[in-house]
Amino acid sequence: MAARVKVIDLAKELGVTSKDLIVALEGMGHKGMRAMSPLLAATANELRVKLGRGRELPAEPKPKPADDPMIVATMQAIEERLTIKTSVGGVARYENDYYHQVSQDIEKVPGNPWFICTLWLAQWHIARAQTLRELQATVSTLQWVAQHGLRSGVLAEQVDPYTDAPLSVSPLTWSHAEVLITVHDYVEKYKELVGQTLKPAEATVTG
Repeated sequence: MAARVKVIDLAKELGVTSKDLIVALEGMGHKGMRAMSPLLAATANELRVKLGRGRELPAEPKPKPADDPMIVATMQAIEERLTIKTSVGGVARYENDYYHQVSQDIEKVPGNPWFICTLWLAQWHIARAQTLRELQATVSTLQWVAQHGLRSGVLAEQVDPYTDAPLSVSPLTWSHAEVLITVHDYVEKYKELVGQTLKPAEATVTG
């Protein structure tokens, strides 16, 4: 993700005042901006072009698709090397993660299982799914999350790779947020795949 630039810094770069930029931003529909307001890279580039100093700016690089060979190789390596090989399961952050470390058996337990990392892997599988069968396989990760949270539904940051006890922060908003993102991705992919398998008329009725 491209870094954001503040209005005052962009003004210095372009040789204008912050007030000039704020006026230009208001004309572009961005109200309530201040000198210290951060700008999205796209908005900053639009201002550069508008003020005549960005006509040859390179296009922002687009993220690689989920089925790009480099992405596939990376995610498969992550899945192979960071999956917890105990009855608890889940995915660690990185090999030999020392934070709240429980085990030195790095081959079986590269680190404690994190809900966030486990769900990130599921999001990649969802993005890559080409059939409903492939998509359905990702439901097991959501089931894993439900099984390893507390009875109240609260999700910790991570769990013990042997006892499944919650570790570190609990509840962790980020863990819950990744559940919502994963479910959203699943629903959107499901609608996409169903739309591809139905005839146009059927897809309209189903929608």
